[in-house]
Amino acid sequence: PFLENGGDSRVMQGILSQLMSDGADTAGREPAALDKRLGVNAWAEQNRVISDGFQLQREIGQVMMVRRKREISRMDKAKMSLDEIQERLPRTMPNPQLPEGADKDLYFYFLQREVTRMRALMDQVWSCLVDIELVLEGARQLNPEQDALIQAMYSDRVPSAWASKAYPSLRPLGGWFSDLVLRCDVLSEWQRQGQLPPSVWIGGLFQPQGLVAAAVVQHATQMSWPLNEVEVHMEVTRKTADEVMLLGAGSAAVAGGRGDGVLVHGLWLEGAKWDVRLGAMEELKPAHSPGEMPVVLLRVTRVEGQATENPFGVPLKESSNTYNCPVYYTQQRGDTHVFSAVLRTRHGEQAWVRAGVAMLLDPYSSV
Repeated sequence: PFLENGGDSRVMQGILSQLMSDGADTAGREPAALDKRLGVNAWAEQNRVISDGFQLQREIGQVMMVRRKREISRMDKAKMSLDEIQERLPRTMPNPQLPEGADKDLYFYFLQREVTRMRALMDQVWSCLVDIELVLEGARQLNPEQDALIQAMYSDRVPSAWASKAYPSLRPLGGWFSDLVLRCDVLSEWQRQGQLPPSVWIGGLFQPQGLVAAAVVQHATQMSWPLNEVEVHMEVTRKTADEVMLLGAGSAAVAGGRGDGVLVHGLWLEGAKWDVRLGAMEELKPAHSPGEMPVVLLRVTRVEGQATENPFGVPLKESSNTYNCPVYYTQQRGDTHVFSAVLRTRHGEQAWVRAGVAMLLDPYSSV
């Protein structure tokens, strides 16, 4: 009864607003509960307060949904989702083909692996869609697996059968599917061009580590360098992905013209901002969303003696005034860790460690 009328809903909205305003005031001051003596960063504390507030909001919404009459049935919602996916998702993805006279390189083999994983995901999605279509037509009896799939589609969640073949993601089903279609388009364009794109969307890959490893081995092989004397130096350019794509083949100018690395985009910095003019990380006010990094050059170089390796096996160059920034697939972080990258900063590393600064491949937040 508490949530059945509009007045009570407005009361709850007021409570939520108060909860959100307790974290930080409009003047941008740090949260009142923040104790600097504990080394807690304002941005991290603000993010926790926002997350708790939206979690409460979701729970209230679920209770309200149960209490009011549903306007659409599970089967109707499943049919709508089914029609949209069948209309937009390609049936399959062909094998990569090299242009006539071109030689296979490690980037081509990497593309083959990415296409293979995408094809496995697409096959899984289409197999489930065929089963659901037969159930909706009455040609097949509903079993527990199909019931779970229909329930996930009704709740706008990614079915576990699809997530098991996919990449880490916090997106609801609608956003996840749009992202999947975009990934298919990008891979298809890469195949059509038959060569490495001017800048690779690293956030759209199943295995970003594989691209970095391919760059290392490719260049080390060309230069006859021992792999244990090779490192990757991450250089943040001043170009956006659109600018590099417009340059096309001329993007070698962005990379220094030596072809000793690979340009990537689709990295999002959370907990700090990137100052393009200074070429370094700077402080970010609390409650700001992650910002997209400029195009990054992963430059492969040789070092004297054995290089120091980072956690994912590809060395990244460190120096003074740098921050070893972890890269994750999603804001969930944890076991979605991909690798670590060294970023320039004018401040000490511990300030960014306390702030929980990281880069994300997918900036979508579930809160």
